[in-house]
Amino acid sequence: MKNQTKNLILKNAAVLFYSSAINHVTLDDIASKSGISKKTIYKYFENKEDLVIKTIRKQAKILKKNISRIQQKGHNALEELMHFITYINKKMHRVYPMVKNEIKKGPANSFFNAINYSDTIILQFIVDNIENGKQQGLYKEQIDAQAFCESYDVLSKSIYFNYYFTDLNVKKKSFEFVSSLFLYGLVTQLGLDYLQLTL
Repeated sequence: MKNQTKNLILKNAAVLFYSSAINHVTLDDIASKSGISKKTIYKYFENKEDLVIKTIRKQAKILKKNISRIQQKGHNALEELMHFITYINKKMHRVYPMVKNEIKKGPANSFFNAINYSDTIILQFIVDNIENGKQQGLYKEQIDAQAFCESYDVLSKSIYFNYYFTDLNVKKKSFEFVSSLFLYGLVTQLGLDYLQLTL
């Protein structure tokens, strides 16, 4: 029961933090959404900062699990990457643009560490995927996996974490466009043939 309540708080905190401005979400909001008292939150978390950090860490664990599922489901590196891009687009589509900026402005370095952990998981998956794709003959041998991945990361974040750019459908289509450029820039003729069969 204890773990169940803690997980419920973390789940509802994630929904509220990622869908609106973190600074505008109160512990009362989280308690109300969870059907518990604010006092109950303090049984599991020291304060709001502690809850934000633990929520981000929990989301990072979920991300890691989902990446593992994607890797098991994919028949090759390209299929894995396509599933991953779809997953990330759905996930990021629900994130309020200012979330990342608010986390960076947080009062403790632990905010940075928590969010950077998620970034590290994503970047490492893509770098490993590119190396696997090269070995499978699906990706160009001359691609610098790290540089390619960092460029994609910067472009993706500029779409999703840009608060001037608010139309979610435009963001979704922009991310799909950037992702298709990324994929087409990555693949060999064999990879291109596979892409044309699956898209």
